[in-house]
Amino acid sequence: MELPRWILSVLCIGAGTLIGLTNLAYAWRWFFHRRSGSTIPLLGGLLAAFGITLLPRSQIWWGWWIPLVLDLGCAPILFYSLLFQLRRWAVRFPETERGKRRQ
Repeated sequence: MELPRWILSVLCIGAGTLIGLTNLAYAWRWFFHRRSGSTIPLLGGLLAAFGITLLPRSQIWWGWWIPLVLDLGCAPILFYSLLFQLRRWAVRFPETERGKRRQ
């Protein structure tokens, strides 16, 4: 009865890996050729993580977080977005040396 779980988990891991590689290709294209593309945020990492948790062998389940870190559409883009928003907030509300806002 483990065969359906193996098939579904392999399909989820494969689809998540394919989406993650597509996100990597778009990042490569933007970084080296300055051409933009549309990534699919969160979907690749979440699919692969779901596929890992579906595996019938519980010894592998500890690695559910690895696709979320490796996929550029998951943790790295969320971290970059957070830094971008913090920088934007810091420019919007500059402070003086005494810690007060400028009027």
